[in-house]
Amino acid sequence: MSETSANAEIIAELRAIQLQTFVLYCMNALVAYEYIITVNQ
Repeated sequence: MSETSANAEIIAELRAIQLQTFVLYCMNALVAYEYIITVNQ
């Protein structure tokens, strides 16, 4: 039973890391997009 809860903790931690990585990539894409738009003006 403790193995199941340990697996659940690992999955929750990996999902949190995945979400942080996704947000980081989205923010970088937004900054790059805004920079490209500004440079082309």
